[in-house]
Amino acid sequence: MNNLLESFFTPSQTVTLIVVAVVGVLLIVLNIVLAYVFHKRGERKLYDLMLQKQKELLMQQLDELRSGAVVPDEEKFRKEFFNRIPPDYVPAEHTAPAEVIAEELVEEAPAEVIAEQPGEEQPAEEIAEQPAEELNEAEEEPCDELAPTDAAYEDENAEIIEEVVVNGVVMRFNRSFTARIIQADDILKARYSELKNYILSFNGVKNRISWKKESFRTGRNTFACFTVRGKTLCLSLAADPKQFEGTKYKVIDLSVRSPKSKQPCMYRISSDRRVKYAKQLIDMLMGHLGLTRNADYAAEQFMPEYQTSEQLIAEGLIKVTGDVPPAAAAPVNVAEAAPVIQPEPPAEVFSEPEDEQPDEEAEETAVAAAVDDDENAEIVEEEVVNGVVIRYNRSYTARITQSDDILKARYSELKNYILSYEGVRNRISWKRETFRLGRNIFACFTVRGKTLCLSLAADPKRFEGTKYKVIDLSVRSPKSKQPCMYRISSDRRVKYAKQLIDMLM
Repeated sequence: MNNLLESFFTPSQTVTLIVVAVVGVLLIVLNIVLAYVFHKRGERKLYDLMLQKQKELLMQQLDELRSGAVVPDEEKFRKEFFNRIPPDYVPAEHTAPAEVIAEELVEEAPAEVIAEQPGEEQPAEEIAEQPAEELNEAEEEPCDELAPTDAAYEDENAEIIEEVVVNGVVMRFNRSFTARIIQADDILKARYSELKNYILSFNGVKNRISWKKESFRTGRNTFACFTVRGKTLCLSLAADPKQFEGTKYKVIDLSVRSPKSKQPCMYRISSDRRVKYAKQLIDMLMGHLGLTRNADYAAEQFMPEYQTSEQLIAEGLIKVTGDVPPAAAAPVNVAEAAPVIQPEPPAEVFSEPEDEQPDEEAEETAVAAAVDDDENAEIVEEEVVNGVVIRYNRSYTARITQSDDILKARYSELKNYILSYEGVRNRISWKRETFRLGRNIFACFTVRGKTLCLSLAADPKRFEGTKYKVIDLSVRSPKSKQPCMYRISSDRRVKYAKQLIDMLM
């Protein structure tokens, strides 16, 4: 065979023929692949066209439902269109055509249409008999779908401050939970009273109303709380929000903003249907806690009478703060003023100073009281003047200047001790006094209440179980550069602080 080829073609001609043959085979394969792709593309267009026609027909059925007309058999329509689809063609993005169409229509269709199961029919007469509140709930549901996005930054412990400008002065109204319930509409009060009675009907449940919320507990375990956001009652539960994903319970996950939230599952009570769903959530939680309902529980009326803002201010249920006392301004009608709602972080609570105590047990009590302090946090002091709460934000220098002689002496001794090291420089800002070597800030002074605090750039965990009862600020502020805080509450602690400084230096 080789001799025959050699007799007709030269070696170069033979190689050329082989290359041409290979290229020809590749072109044939490519044509086959392109033909297959175009064929599938045509099938997909046909499939999309059928889906579009089905969507149009469903929209027509929806309009007929709204007008009260009789709707043709949906199953017959489904067979008419989908039987023409090739049986071997199942695109990945269209494995469930009914679900795709349902998602497209979820924002427009009322609740009675969305709730129908495929293949089930619901006469127009039954639709017309459904309660009006269910229709209202269906119209609100698309908004609730978006609620987690807007409420992901909410927290059941957050305060909402209303600002009103009066004669050029900004007055702030901090309304308590009780004031919000009192000034709410009758619908919110009725829902609140119904759900509160339902929770209290379980054995062993007790409630407590604080400034921001109303909490419910069994023993020492707080499992639920009420808050009011705007004009909506919110119920937060000690449950995992992820277990309700994809269900009819459109809860909001508060742990996105507050990972340490003890009631991260928040449910907004925006309709009567949601009151029913809230009871179902409560039943699930109570079943998990092993609590049963008290059959002899007598429901009470938790719907307080409306009161004006002036009355609530006089009763101390609304705090009024501002740049100047209102005595210098004209009388203000709070009810007529137009408030601008603005979220503000809750005011930091600081502990009262303790006297100098030589015993270690008293020092540990002081440490435990300040576990949430942060060296960067501002402390705003409140003072009541003529029934109005005035806030004073004192600088670090002002706190040192107005402190007692004992704190000043401890501060002077420790400051001199730190500056005695070579290359150490200090700088005083509004909140604190920092000490640095080059560009490295290794320590800072702050004043909490009437106690001097020293924060160091050291790991607080290395002092666990030692005589140095330091506070780990990284628990609250993970990015804190001086996470090891030590409260200088006695002369013994001054000595311990010097030892900590020596270790760090």
